[in-house]
Amino acid sequence: MELLHIALVNSSEKNSDLFYKDLLGCEKKPPRQVPATLMKSLFNQDEVATIINYVHKDGLVFEVFIMAVRELTPVSHACLKVKAHDGFLTTCKKMNISIRRFVKDDGDSIVFIEDFDQNLFEIK
Repeated sequence: MELLHIALVNSSEKNSDLFYKDLLGCEKKPPRQVPATLMKSLFNQDEVATIINYVHKDGLVFEVFIMAVRELTPVSHACLKVKAHDGFLTTCKKMNISIRRFVKDDGDSIVFIEDFDQNLFEIK
C-alpha cells in the first residue's frame, strides 16, 4: 500500500503557504477549483473550494482545501519525521507556530505542532 496524499483544510492560501511551503519546504503546485456541485456530492459541503497540492522532496503530498467550513476531531493528526528535530522546533517558534510538548514518565517527549488552522502534526 502507498499513501498518495493527506487532505487537510486551511482557511487561506497565505496560511497554507506559510506552513507547507515556508516551514515544511514543500513545492507549491498551481491552485485548482473544485465546483460546489462536486464538493456537495463528495463531502457534503455547499461551497466552491480551491485545492493546492504541496509536494515535499520525499514525495509526501499535502492536498490542502482552502475553504471556510471545517470540522476537526480532537485526535486527527499527521505524523512527520524531521531530520533536525531541535532546529525544526526552533524555526516553528520563530514562526509563532504552536508547539505542544508532553514529557512522559520515562523522560521521552511527545511533540505536536499545529498549523495556522489548528491541523495537528506529531513531530518525530
